[in-house]
Amino acid sequence: MLAQWKLMDEFDSMQAVGEKFGIKIDKIELPPQNPVSAVLHYQERHPSQLFVMATEGREGLPRWLHGSVAETVARRAHVNALFVSPQTQGFVVPATGEFRLGKILVPISDDPRPAPAIELAAAMRKLAGDTAEVRFVHFGDHPGAARADD
Repeated sequence: MLAQWKLMDEFDSMQAVGEKFGIKIDKIELPPQNPVSAVLHYQERHPSQLFVMATEGREGLPRWLHGSVAETVARRAHVNALFVSPQTQGFVVPATGEFRLGKILVPISDDPRPAPAIELAAAMRKLAGDTAEVRFVHFGDHPGAARADD
């Protein structure tokens, strides 16, 4: 897709693409084992602040039988996580490479502490050119708070 968006040549190496965008690209193969353990072990040796993980979005019996690798990794790694579902549209327009993020919903309550979610939403808004609408939805009773219509 980067070639389609004219951000690189079709035959550029990963290293050339990384240099062009000022990012380090590593392709690392982890030993065949439990994927949760492999990712957590890698995270211990090479700490990251954000995981971006594809998820199948299983529900019901399939989720109970197979679990969620992405959710388990996110819970155990204690790192911010962005889950990408195959049923949703991303933030990048495939035809043009344009980054679009119009609205961010941040459901919050008193527990867990909402500060990390608020900080990440603010950073995502900044990435979107400070144009994205950020809406905080508090769950629970708060006197004087606006009520949802539905």
